[in-house]
Amino acid sequence: MRFAALAEATLNDRSLLDEINRLLEMKMRAGKAATSPRWAGIHDFIESELAVAGAHMVADSSRPEASMLDAFLCQTVQKHEREKNGTD
Repeated sequence: MRFAALAEATLNDRSLLDEINRLLEMKMRAGKAATSPRWAGIHDFIESELAVAGAHMVADSSRPEASMLDAFLCQTVQKHEREKNGTD
């Protein structure tokens, strides 16, 4: 799916869509590496979406202590290296 079609199908803000389309036109004429000043509407939309996503993030405080798993992995790797080298 082309980006312009995706934007049209998922965004309702006509001024944002117009700005996106102007940016796409500029990029097609000037090339992908072209730069320009910040596009205020697009920037505000991105900031808003990041804030919404950040509000939905859940801190994982139930993460187990990894030191025992790290030690097990290290011992397993060393054991297999010894067996492979015939030094066990």
